[in-house]
Amino acid sequence: MALANVESRLPAPPLNGRKPRAVQPLRKDGHELLDTRFDRRLAKVLQHAAHIFCQKGYEGASMRDLSRAAGMSLAGLYHYFESKEELLYLIQKHTFTTIIERLRLRLADVSGPEERVRIFIRNHLEYFWRTKSP
Repeated sequence: MALANVESRLPAPPLNGRKPRAVQPLRKDGHELLDTRFDRRLAKVLQHAAHIFCQKGYEGASMRDLSRAAGMSLAGLYHYFESKEELLYLIQKHTFTTIIERLRLRLADVSGPEERVRIFIRNHLEYFWRTKSP
């Protein structure tokens, strides 16, 4: 499956029938507000997949490893994701989208170039510091 098709499949429409949101809203602490069962499940699967990729490497991780870590059947995982390539793509997309959205919020009222660079660096480091694997 081409990666361009991934976004058109998820979540169109979400399993609970709600319309998809263009941008995930953020809580005051900067984390995403996941308000549907699908959103929460997808976030959990991506978190577990990222952990397995970190432990075993992309090549060393199998879809069976990923399904076990996520606590779902292999068939269930294949229902939502055609391949581990698709999972990796979604992990990366989620990471970069979250970093950019947080950066936009933090830079909204800042005009000085030095302070903007400091905020850019701090935003990047804080994201990875908070989301590192246990």
